Amino acid sequence: MPADRSATETTIGRDADLAALRHRLGSPGAIAVTGPPGIGKTHTLHALAAGWDGEVRWIELHGVTDRESLVVRLAEGLGVPDPAAAKGDAVRHAIRSRPGALVVLDHAESAPEAVGAELGAWVHAVPQVRCVVGSRVRLDGVAAWPLMPLSLDAAAALYLDRARTVHPDVDFPRRDVEALVLALDGLPLAIELAAARVRLYPPEALTARLPAELGDLRRAQREGTLEAALSASWDHLDGEARDALSAATVLRAPFDVAAFEGVTEAPAEALEALLDASLVALARPGRFRLLETVRAFAAARLDPERRTGIEARHARHVLAVAEPAAADAARSGRWEPVRELGPDLVAVVARGGSDGA
Repeated sequence: MPADRSATETTIGRDADLAALRHRLGSPGAIAVTGPPGIGKTHTLHALAAGWDGEVRWIELHGVTDRESLVVRLAEGLGVPDPAAAKGDAVRHAIRSRPGALVVLDHAESAPEAVGAELGAWVHAVPQVRCVVGSRVRLDGVAAWPLMPLSLDAAAALYLDRARTVHPDVDFPRRDVEALVLALDGLPLAIELAAARVRLYPPEALTARLPAELGDLRRAQREGTLEAALSASWDHLDGEARDALSAATVLRAPFDVAAFEGVTEAPAEALEALLDASLVALARPGRFRLLETVRAFAAARLDPERRTGIEARHARHVLAVAEPAAADAARSGRWEPVRELGPDLVAVVARGGSDGA
């Protein structure tokens, strides 16, 4: 298993996730820890492995592209003799000979179809298998445990913990730290990268520089940067999903399927693909949102020739929704739907009203 970080580094804000995953792994089967780039999937897997009472086989799937290369990588990780010539049966025999072992597969998004198919064969042929997988995308036939952004308290604690490894005496007003971690969507990797820059930018200064500084954070030279992870997720999308994601960056408030289809001119299936790729987040049932790190990445890839039409459709949608919502609020006194539209209304006004709608 690869060298792990400290227990604190891997578990801040993840105690409930770890408890639930340990409970699930108390029974045989496979489960995938999913989520967007930077959410902490690998750290969570490390924490699970570190606390496992038994043998752990950690297998890194970077570079795997199909079922054949997957079997070779699995055979290597499981100690199968002559792994280059190994077949699936040899891999399953190796698992069967290790009762009680935990098999950890990380970065399964490099070949999700192959991994899903192989895990299906494992569960069928080796009933006692216990396997946990890290993947940015959902795997067919494998139960998913999606990691959510950190809570405000956990995100602030993570920032201060990392900042104090750079400058042990740092102490900032709570409101400044909270404003920064909220702007970073509670993503652990983004928070860690921000904390590493504490000597240059205290929280208040860095928040004021966002989103421009997001590019610098993504380009920070360290393994597993947001830029690399987001690029890999982007590369796995088809053209329709890429166009839809870049167009959806104009939607600032939580949006429904109708808003997505109207603004992006893409079908609901494209939204489903983006959800499966962890590039769109579920705000609540029936409502979706983009994490700011994903928004900044995808917006930079929006074709300027498409922008005018997308922004015009966005303006028409916002005005069409806002007018009846305001009328209903005036009658009922329920202004929450109007307040929720605030970020979209601000964006439309900032661009110059109805954008030609």
